[in-house]
Amino acid sequence: MSRAHETDPAESRSRTLGLTSATGLVAGSVIGTGVFTMPAVLAGAGTSSLLVLGVVAVGAAVLAVLFGQLTKRTQNSDGGLYAYARREFGDFAGYLVGWCYWVSAWAGNAAIVASWVLYVEALFGIEHPSTWVDLGIALVGLWIPAAVNLAGVRQMAWFQNTTVVLKFLPLLFVGVVVAVAS
Repeated sequence: MSRAHETDPAESRSRTLGLTSATGLVAGSVIGTGVFTMPAVLAGAGTSSLLVLGVVAVGAAVLAVLFGQLTKRTQNSDGGLYAYARREFGDFAGYLVGWCYWVSAWAGNAAIVASWVLYVEALFGIEHPSTWVDLGIALVGLWIPAAVNLAGVRQMAWFQNTTVVLKFLPLLFVGVVVAVAS
């Protein structure tokens, strides 16, 4: 590996997330797209959807352990799927894995934006929006997080942690209402 890919340890620390923020990043993604969107999608599958959620949870835990182990093996790099594959299998494998990841990220981001548009329309009672309204909502949902990310890792971590707390509030409210009603 060339020296161009190595980073200064002090610089690397200033660009990293702590455990709380990294956990918030994953939890925010799961809550936002999984907990709020998936029940409506999985309702048609009945109780077998619980099995699906269990398999997904196990898969997520296995991936977390896998990435933790890979991070230990590639400590002097920026990490990520590209770096792991490149280190173990060479440049072409790194390129292929990086490219496949980005293609899957595009599809995932499209699903997240579609959910965001539906959330905003439901929150504000927007019925039969025009294409331009949907486009505007989608762009706001894309560019606000992008701007926060561009502002820096610390600002992004603060924003992510704040939004995770805000996502937990309705879940906590529903849990308390169900507990009191039972």
